[in-house]
Amino acid sequence: MKSIKYLGIFLLALIICLSSCQKAIETKSAKDFLVGKNWKILSHSLNGKDFVIECEKDDIMIFLINNTMTRNPGEIKCDPTEIIESGTWSLSVDEKYFTAENTICTIIDLTVGKFKYTYKWENDVYGVTLIAF
Repeated sequence: MKSIKYLGIFLLALIICLSSCQKAIETKSAKDFLVGKNWKILSHSLNGKDFVIECEKDDIMIFLINNTMTRNPGEIKCDPTEIIESGTWSLSVDEKYFTAENTICTIIDLTVGKFKYTYKWENDVYGVTLIAF
């Protein structure tokens, strides 16, 4: 019986020792989640009502580490003259806001495969949800 008791204490001590030796979990910044991925528009919203713009479903957005971005309109174009667009983007220091071409957006969700933000235009609130692929 004593050997089982000592074995239990030994195993508990071993578990505590091993768990304390693990490296601290690195936290990723919003920029880490955003850059280096291809993003597609999943949906839009206007004042809380979701909708989809069919001609934007195959558009690809890429955010680069140097705070530039590109938008490729894909095969289905909203306007036959659409071309690849480029611009700049940035994040606020607290990573709560995203600015794209002077439009300040509030980040709602930014995770490994999802980026959702809103912005105000005149008296309306627009929302965009992107997914990474």
